[in-house]
Amino acid sequence: MKSAIYFLIMLLSACATQKSTVQSQNNNAQSFDQMLELGIQNIYTHSPRTAINSYFEPMIAQCLKKYPHDQKVYAARSLEESLFYMAHSAANNENAIVVEPFCADAHFFKAFSLVELNEFDEAKAEYLKALEMSPENSIYRSELGNVYQSLKDWDNALKTFTKAEESAQSWSPDPQKDKELARAKRGIAFSLTELGKLDEADKKYQECLTIDKDDQKAKDELQYIQSLR
Repeated sequence: MKSAIYFLIMLLSACATQKSTVQSQNNNAQSFDQMLELGIQNIYTHSPRTAINSYFEPMIAQCLKKYPHDQKVYAARSLEESLFYMAHSAANNENAIVVEPFCADAHFFKAFSLVELNEFDEAKAEYLKALEMSPENSIYRSELGNVYQSLKDWDNALKTFTKAEESAQSWSPDPQKDKELARAKRGIAFSLTELGKLDEADKKYQECLTIDKDDQKAKDELQYIQSLR
């Protein structure tokens, strides 16, 4: 649990630093990045409901007020990703803007909190809202894949992690690319294992070790696959 939260905090530190404001339930005006950080701290201290009610939902409410309802809002982590969304919008005659990822992150961390509360259907809905804003965000999609795994929906888990792998390869920022790519590959491999496709799973875990030869999770799963043969 703590390692997962640490990874998410590192994600947060990589986000843009725009100072938009949002009103918390305590009537204190705080920037979006401050709200995210405080919400994550509450997840870390095992208070996911407080994180949702006091931080992530107020952010989401402010985001709904901030952007026009007749405009498609994309969230990107890099200039390249922004240009991709704008090109897609132009090709589809879509009225769209690209913004910093704070609003999408609010949906994402609300979903993560709901997972901690074992509210998987609600979490899935929030991850899909985050992905609607940032469809090429590999982290968002991998965490959605994790929900499908928790629900033992292995086919959808496999599809979701496969798309996460593609997004990581093409769009994840360089400082996060290897971690996000390995996360997606492990998700693919785990799903393949559960589907009984051991050779394919083995190959995918080997790809994880190509990225990081010390990937202990991949090593452990390879040993497990070997025990099944």
